[in-house]
Amino acid sequence: MAADRALQFVRELEEEDQRLAGLLDEVTSLAEEVEAVRARATSLREAVAGGPDELAASRAAIESAEQELAGRTAERTKAREDLQAAEEDPKNRERLAAARRALVRAGDAAASAERRRARARDSVTRVAETLAAAESERLQLESCAKDLATRLASVSRLSRTGLGAQGRGLDGVVDWATRARPALLVARGGLEGERERVVRQANELLAGLLGEPAVATSVSRVRERLEA
Repeated sequence: MAADRALQFVRELEEEDQRLAGLLDEVTSLAEEVEAVRARATSLREAVAGGPDELAASRAAIESAEQELAGRTAERTKAREDLQAAEEDPKNRERLAAARRALVRAGDAAASAERRRARARDSVTRVAETLAAAESERLQLESCAKDLATRLASVSRLSRTGLGAQGRGLDGVVDWATRARPALLVARGGLEGERERVVRQANELLAGLLGEPAVATSVSRVRERLEA
């Protein structure tokens, strides 16, 4: 009868161990998800930190390039007019050659200004698209963090101290995840300790029945030895 009672107790310990294992898996998974959200929100925050300033600088560069282009275009128009006038007096070869060189220089300067404007426009488009994508991802991260917070609220072993409500924006996500992660790690450590205690109880019971030290690594292994 003692062996039967011991086996029944070990089976109860095994059920408790399985329950703790399920909780441990849940807490571990939550900790990994929270850390992934924290890391991505931190990375995204750093990536877009200078976005507004870069966008403003690119727009200013467009305005500057357009002003320069207007001046260079006027110079090119004037150079064409000068060349036409020089061509009407073909005997003055020096004047004609100088007018041609001036037109080439004016054309090159205008083309350079056009390229500057194009680069600035491309920069505005690129930065704007990056910021738009970041905004979309920010909303996704906020939603994900809220979902995780709801799941965390259902974990009975998790301390609510310091978790509080999630703030807005990437700063809010990072702050919340930074507080949630250690709470989950503490809960995981507690569950691991409980599982070790359950395994130790089962081993002590087995050792008492066998009259020798027991070193089974799991409650299931203890139960198998008792059944055998």
